[in-house]
Amino acid sequence: MGTKTKFVLVLSLVVLAYFLFAGDKEPVEVE
Repeated sequence: MGTKTKFVLVLSLVVLAYFLFAGDKEPVEVE
């Protein structure tokens, strides 16, 4: 696994976690 692959994997996990939290709470606006 290269650095780029790890970055994409971590980024996807962060996005997934963000949507899970956004579903439970009010949507958070991102500037």
